[in-house]
Amino acid sequence: MILITGGLGFIGLHTARRFLDVGEQVVLTQYKMRREPDFIKSEVGKRAFIETLDVTAGHDVIDLVRRHKVTGIVHLAVPGLGALSAAENYRVNMMGFLNILEAARLFDVRRVSLASSIGVYASPPEGPSAKKRSCPYTLAIPPRHSRRRWRSSGCTTPPGRISRWWRCASVARSGRFTTA
Repeated sequence: MILITGGLGFIGLHTARRFLDVGEQVVLTQYKMRREPDFIKSEVGKRAFIETLDVTAGHDVIDLVRRHKVTGIVHLAVPGLGALSAAENYRVNMMGFLNILEAARLFDVRRVSLASSIGVYASPPEGPSAKKRSCPYTLAIPPRHSRRRWRSSGCTTPPGRISRWWRCASVARSGRFTTA
């Protein structure tokens, strides 16, 4: 069972559809906004389950992971753009992510994926990114020879677990999205 926080958002629903297409079961969370688009409606209650969840409520996150016997988490839940002050936005994102990691640790969830968008860079200098143009920002990955130092700083995945960090590079009008 794959938990998709923010699973009723645009990217969450399309991510759920892909998991369902490859035979997985999913739990989709929503905080305030609920919708069931036609392309997923037939799966609700069978292989797709919808739960209300506030990711800042640690006990609720833990309970949901326990009840559904979650084996993987895709964390997409974020406050709406401009819905909260900068401080509250930060608190919700940090507490939510920490609660997801703690639930994964407690129930030995093997894979946790965190997604963000190019929107985290405010706006690229040349306007929105197109599919064929590379992101003007780069992510520094430590070279092989410095991994020992990097790991000793605590920036590593625990043994037996896999972490994935996604950056959703673009959302196409057709409803498809690409990741980089």
